[in-house]
Amino acid sequence: MSLQHDEAMALHNPYMRRDGFPSKRISRIDCSKFDPSHKFVRGRKAIWLNMPTDAWLELMASSQTVTALNLWKPKLTRLTSLMHKPLEHLSLSHGNRIVDWSPIRSLQTLKHLSVQWTDRFDIEVVSDLPNLEVLSVGGDGYRNVEVEDSAPIVGLKNLRVLSLAPAQVAKVDAKFLRAIDRLDYFNCSQSILTKVERARKRLST
Repeated sequence: MSLQHDEAMALHNPYMRRDGFPSKRISRIDCSKFDPSHKFVRGRKAIWLNMPTDAWLELMASSQTVTALNLWKPKLTRLTSLMHKPLEHLSLSHGNRIVDWSPIRSLQTLKHLSVQWTDRFDIEVVSDLPNLEVLSVGGDGYRNVEVEDSAPIVGLKNLRVLSLAPAQVAKVDAKFLRAIDRLDYFNCSQSILTKVERARKRLST
């Protein structure tokens, strides 16, 4: 693996500083204090929304310039408004209200996807993202994201960086091992690492 931790994290979310706060490259909006207005998105490419509602997401979807979107503690249950939006970066934190992840399938231009502090993410949706280079998935601190089938990850031929922490992978097989071996950076929880080590020993005998 050719990337160091700091380099991988910079790819994971290029709009976040090392201290976890938004960088100057992204416009941060507290949606609890303002009503949606085109003045917030006009001419901007990267936007960080704190506690966005459906109305705010519809505003982002209508923008012709936004290609990077960070959603922090979204107050919505679906991402339908984002369908077919030409995003390159989508980061979502504390999204346990979301019950339908399927609109992500339509984001064909997506290169970076981060879903953190969210325990009910459907990993199957990434199988339709051919341009995905960075994938970061993690639970909410109390429960892990459960990856029942690693096939959607294995099929991501352009993936460079993968982080599964905290998360669980039900099965680690030869295909999963080959997929992580071709990555530039792989980060995972200890339970996954143990399964990876056991699978390598089993397949080498």
